Order: sequence, then C-alpha cells, then structure tokens
Amino acid sequence: MSRAVVASLVLVVSLSACVEIISDPELPGPQPPDTSAGDIIEDLGLELVDAQVLRVLDGDSLEAIIDGTETEVRLQGINAPERDECLGDESKNRLEALLDSGPVQIAGVEFDQFDRLLGIVTAGGVPVNVTQVADGLAVPLASESPIDDLVLAAEERARTLAAGIWNPASCGSGPVPEIVILSVDSNPPGRDEEALDEERVVIRNRSDATEDLSGWVLRDESTANRFEFPDGAAIAGGSEIEIVVGCTPAPDRLNWCNDRPVWNNGGDTAFLVDPEGRIVDVFRYRDEG
Repeated sequence: MSRAVVASLVLVVSLSACVEIISDPELPGPQPPDTSAGDIIEDLGLELVDAQVLRVLDGDSLEAIIDGTETEVRLQGINAPERDECLGDESKNRLEALLDSGPVQIAGVEFDQFDRLLGIVTAGGVPVNVTQVADGLAVPLASESPIDDLVLAAEERARTLAAGIWNPASCGSGPVPEIVILSVDSNPPGRDEEALDEERVVIRNRSDATEDLSGWVLRDESTANRFEFPDGAAIAGGSEIEIVVGCTPAPDRLNWCNDRPVWNNGGDTAFLVDPEGRIVDVFRYRDEG
C-alpha cells in the first residue's frame, strides 16, 4: 500500500447518513439503522484493501497484515479511552468483537508522525470507526477527517442515548457536577512558545455550590497532555477559573507550568474528567481559517 496521502477526499455523506451498528446486548448502545457501508466508502473515494488482523492494541488501534506487510493501524478520526481509563478495556474488547464479525478491510488515508496508518476499517462491510463512537466507546477527533460528519452524528446519537462514556453510571456514581468548559484560547498573538501564559482554558461552575476539583484532570485529545488539579483546588458556585499553560500566577488562575504549548492551533479537544474517570465536559474546536 502506498504511503502517499489519498488526495482530494470528497465527503458526500450528509449528517443524516446512517451506518450499521453491531450491538452487544450487555452494553447499551444505539439501535442499528438501515445502511450500506460500501456506499459510504465508495462515496469517500477510498480503496478498501483486505487485511488480516494480528492483534487489537486498544479501542482505536490494531496491528494487521496489509499487502503482506505488518502495519500498525490507527482508526481515522476517533480517539478511544486508554487501557487504564474508564471503559478502556471495554472499548478494546468491543473493537475485537467487531473485527471478529466479518472480513476486515482497510481504506488507508495517510500515515501519521508515528508511522501508523490512519484508516477507515470495516468488518463485514461495517465501518467500525463510526460504530465505536456510536456505542460511546470513542469520541471524534478535532483534526479533519474524511468521516467527520459520520462520527459527529454518531457521537450525538451516543450522547442522546447516554451510551458508554456518556452514561454517568459507567464511570462513577451520583450526579455529574455542573462544571463546563467555556473556551479554549489555543493561538494567542505572537510566537506560541513565548505566549504560554495566554494559552488558556476557562471553566465555569454553573451550580450554586462550591465544587472540589482535587484530582480532576484537564487533557487534550492526544491524552499526552494532562493537567491534574492540585489538592485543595476548588471552584465556587457561579464562578470561573482559568487554567493557563504558563507558570505566572494570578487570581482565579491555575498554572499548568508546561514549557511548551499544549493546545493545537489547527484544532483540538479539551476533556474535563473527574477523579472517578467520568467525562464531565468536552470542548472541541477547529481552525476555521
């Protein structure tokens, strides 16, 4: 398979397009609508190639033999929980089950900086990238993908049905705190490395009660960049706190004290996660330029 990026990908599938969902009765998920997955791949202008799955690494990556070459494949356009995170094992197990459901084919889009093939993976004709999101076992990435509309629609379905990670009972107990991400300032004026104190996330407490933020985590979609709220951190009811990448203290501010930028200028996703592993809020942005 060529390593060249497939050029001129044209997405003609609308937000109303549906994909088949292979459902596991033990994990609540969307009901399977009628579809033709083959039409979706054809409309994208991608070529499906037969693949032999060697092993599943986690909920969004696997190793397979493609054209006689062992290749690490990352499911294009989505991000699943890490193995040590809430529903990480469930996401991996679901991907294994999906890939066992029928012949596997992969439409390669491009190789990433880690030499992984980013691709749309089908099993028995079903695009599992979309199925993982629809079942609440992965989320869309902010980076542009040829299946953007499909995975975003799948996420909306999963959130509406409280499937997987969107079910408050999946990763914790009690009501989800009313803490929201108001904004992400990812590209302040000047050189990114010289404006770390201006690269910030603002969160707000919409309730009237003070919320203890000890042990909470703010992370990006790569999961590599994580800020853990220190012991004693709290946000009063109706108030806001900013988390800045830099290290200059100020009132109503928490400092990440990172020595390099965190938030991608071209698009990223901010996740606010409580100590039990529940996703309390998600803020996704993309470069509109």
